[in-house]
Amino acid sequence: MATTTGHCALDLKCDAGRLPPTALISLADTRGGEGKLRLDRYLRTTNTDGWFAVNIPLVAFAGSVDLEHLKALALGFQNSAVLNRGRVYVDNIRLEAGTPSRLLVDDFEVNIQRGDHARAVGIHEFENLLNQRTYEFANGAAAIRMDIDQNRQMDDGGRSLILSYGGSIGLDLKEAGFSFSGWHTGLAGINVSPYTLMKLRVRGKRVAKLHGYI
Repeated sequence: MATTTGHCALDLKCDAGRLPPTALISLADTRGGEGKLRLDRYLRTTNTDGWFAVNIPLVAFAGSVDLEHLKALALGFQNSAVLNRGRVYVDNIRLEAGTPSRLLVDDFEVNIQRGDHARAVGIHEFENLLNQRTYEFANGAAAIRMDIDQNRQMDDGGRSLILSYGGSIGLDLKEAGFSFSGWHTGLAGINVSPYTLMKLRVRGKRVAKLHGYI
């Protein structure tokens, strides 16, 4: 039996030129709980030797597995229709202790539609890198739509979140209240007191005033 007390991340190296999007990494506890995550969501920069760094915040497993009583770690492959043959090299599996210099909430590179909304038309709900719910919300005559920019290359070479807002934002509907819209992503109850800054990047033709949300 192992405990992750004092540890904040699961770290490993992966040589995965043909890693299928359905490759999973899981943690199981001694009480029958198991948490599974898609491995490709956590692939980071490649060194000149061809290895990918993989760093998974342990809080992403919280809620589905007891992190105080771990039994096993597993790597798995499923859905042979996507890719039924390949080879993956894994090295240097370890737990990272202490507070990380930064904790990435989401980089929008791989976005998984969540729960009952996975096949619903016009309803956008995803999971972030902490395995928490990300969704759009609106009230009254306001509107918003969340999407991922897959066409424009950012200076980091990756994708970005698009929030298209409109309608009659600020319209007072009396009993129904004011019209507003926004975007929400869960943080899994993490302790942010060791951190001093929250950073993100914003761009667009118009940037709305974000009253009370950031």
